[in-house]
Amino acid sequence: MTALRLNLLSSVYAICRLEPQARIPDWVDFNGSVSGRAGGIVSISRTPDELSVLCEQSLIPDGIQSEKDWRCFKVEGPLSFQLTGILSSILGPLAKAEISILAFSTFDTDYVFVKEENLTRTLRIFQECGFAVAN
Repeated sequence: MTALRLNLLSSVYAICRLEPQARIPDWVDFNGSVSGRAGGIVSISRTPDELSVLCEQSLIPDGIQSEKDWRCFKVEGPLSFQLTGILSSILGPLAKAEISILAFSTFDTDYVFVKEENLTRTLRIFQECGFAVAN
C-alpha cells in the first residue's frame, strides 16, 4: 500500500445523541449543509437505539447531549472498495497509544476523529507511521 495522505480539517466537531424517533434537527438540512452553510461535514445515523448527528461543534444548540472537541482527519481519496487495511493502518497505532477515535466512511473516503487534547500526539504518531498530513 502506498503511504496514506491525510488532511487535517480546521473545524472542531461534536457528535450528538438524540432519541431514536427524533426528527432530523432543523439546524441540519438534507443537503448536508448546516444552518444554510455548505461545505461542512455532517453525518447523520439512525439506529433503533438513537439518532446521531456529527457536525461542526459551533452549530449545536445548547442543551443537546453531545461529545465535543473532536478534530477530523480526512483520508485523501477517492478510495477503491478493493483496498484493504486503510482504517486498520490508521487506527492500530492510535489504539496502541490508547487514543480514542470516532470514524465514519463515505462512498469516496474515510474520516477519523480524535479528541483535540490528543491532536499533538496523533500528529506525532502519524509522522512516525510515514503518513503525509496536510492542513
